[in-house]
Amino acid sequence: MNYYETVFVVVPEMEAEKHQKILDKVKELVSNDGGQIIAVQDWGVKRMAYKIDGHENGHYYLVAYSSDGKVPESLIRQFRVTEEVIRFLTVNVPRSVAEADSGIPKEKETSGPSETEPVDDTGGAGNEDRNQGESGKSAGGEKNG
Repeated sequence: MNYYETVFVVVPEMEAEKHQKILDKVKELVSNDGGQIIAVQDWGVKRMAYKIDGHENGHYYLVAYSSDGKVPESLIRQFRVTEEVIRFLTVNVPRSVAEADSGIPKEKETSGPSETEPVDDTGGAGNEDRNQGESGKSAGGEKNG
């Protein structure tokens, strides 16, 4: 079972009932396709970085859920035909992050580095040695002092 988060933005000028109807449809799609809702958050109306379809603001929602790969495809199809949804994004969340954020029961511990632990692959050399070229400048183009 995979974990997903979908953020979608709807037109803010709609009535609250229409917002709730869209949210209920999302929940229904997740449940009907064998998924399980983990969390739903209403982030409210926020100003967007640029106008989308003439709207400067959008009402943001986040839905976290677990499912197989069918649910995100169903949501994408639904969002594309729903005129009130002006943007959406679905990401696959690694299990370790999903467990930490939502209280999902953890699987057995496995040996080896965790996904969140940094691994030192420099062999003891710092990044500053690897990023310097012949001119004494770092890879970013600034002179190191």
